[in-house]
Amino acid sequence: GANARFLSEEVAVQGEPAQALRELTASANQMQRLLLNLLDTNRAVDGNVPLHLKPLDLPVLAQNVLNQFQQLASERGQTLRLEAERTIAHGDELLIFRVLENLIQNALKYSPPDSQVVLQVRPTSESLAEVRVLDQGPGIPEESRALVFERFVRLERDAANNSHSSHGLGLTFCRRAVQAHGGRIWVDANTPRGSAFCLRIPSAPMPPVYVQAKDGLALSV
Repeated sequence: GANARFLSEEVAVQGEPAQALRELTASANQMQRLLLNLLDTNRAVDGNVPLHLKPLDLPVLAQNVLNQFQQLASERGQTLRLEAERTIAHGDELLIFRVLENLIQNALKYSPPDSQVVLQVRPTSESLAEVRVLDQGPGIPEESRALVFERFVRLERDAANNSHSSHGLGLTFCRRAVQAHGGRIWVDANTPRGSAFCLRIPSAPMPPVYVQAKDGLALSV
């Protein structure tokens, strides 16, 4: 994956070879995420999800996740959008990054070309940080929504796409990682079409905001 990215970024390659390099890079990244899902899920099933908790600036973290998928979304004619309020979570940065990465990958996979995937971040009135990933895919029937977080479960939409349920490993990991934070994850309908994957984890106290004043920094209330 790293070698393919180096060639595509540093060498002047155009036309069909350039497209082949982009496809090679995308395949390498997909394989890497699959292997990480396998390792993460096995650790999660064993109850071994170590947490390194600290305050997390969720909008910044969310934007970093979206940056990983901009090229893939562009090639598919899809749009990624972040809608974020200032939100500080109390969580493990790497684990939450991996959770959001899996949710965005899943949303892009099931959304048609020329559609939009929206990542929403906001605090709640219950001292929780909430993240929602909205897609415009085929949606998930209400009776099947709890099943998407089970390992190796293949829903009807997977069979229709003739794809294996490797993404299910990622969603299983998401559930375990969110639960390890004392949070929860679930699926709603994204009216009028698609799915909304939602999670809530504990929030951290907001740090003070300072603004430039004539005599130095002043606390913004």
